[in-house]
Amino acid sequence: MESDIEPRLFQLLAEASLEATPKQVLKLHTVPDWLSAGTWVYVPFLPKGRFEETFEACERLLLWGMVPIPHIPARAVPSEACLHRWLSSLTHIGVYNILLIAGEKNPPAGPFANTLALLASGALAKHPLRGIGVAGHPEGHPHATSHELTNALSFKREYAEANQLNMWVVTQFSFDADIFIQWLECYQELLGSLPVYLGMPGPTQLKNLFFYAAQCGVVESVAALRRNLKATQLLKPWTPDLLVQEMARYQSINPDTPFQGIHLYPFGGLKQSARWLRRAR
Repeated sequence: MESDIEPRLFQLLAEASLEATPKQVLKLHTVPDWLSAGTWVYVPFLPKGRFEETFEACERLLLWGMVPIPHIPARAVPSEACLHRWLSSLTHIGVYNILLIAGEKNPPAGPFANTLALLASGALAKHPLRGIGVAGHPEGHPHATSHELTNALSFKREYAEANQLNMWVVTQFSFDADIFIQWLECYQELLGSLPVYLGMPGPTQLKNLFFYAAQCGVVESVAALRRNLKATQLLKPWTPDLLVQEMARYQSINPDTPFQGIHLYPFGGLKQSARWLRRAR
């Protein structure tokens, strides 16, 4: 069995994506030797940020040989005309994949209250996008019911099928394999052919992990982690090693699973997460 896990573990690590804020990218003036060429790097459009910052970060990542995936938060879009300008500018420089999320702007800055409204507008079909990532929430969402999340995912999958569009799911971060697997198997029929990428924290101190979990409503993973932690472990940093191994094992036992890869949220720092990936490979 362990021999079956090794190639899957290698593939999960080799194809892992990272998240990097515009600030983290733009403060780097040369190609970082700790970031492998071809890495998919998701670039948030932060609540108090400007699209231009996300665009500049994507432009720099392209020059470095990375694959930038900018976030497009529906609620932050001021108008449909502005959305067209953003997408035109991205595709013009060679960015053809985006992550579409609802965002935190309240009230919405423009006509889109959520991702469903933006998809239904037909605006995306007017641009040469190759793929769209959407969010998954294994531990629920603080502002949406389970029923609403299910309906939203169903709508997105139907949109992708109707438009023959490459779509995938990237989840909110989780650090408990059992919780993620339970969600994955519950949604497997609904997901259909959509591949799922498990979001997980990169190496970080436990206090950081608990802070971000509280901010994002990640309750179940924290409860499970606290139950299993010994007092002496509270001072040690958290790393995703065990979680990745558990998911490689699950994938080897369930080859038809929608689970296809991992995505790192670098709560302990971008360089630290990227270096962990390189060492783990």
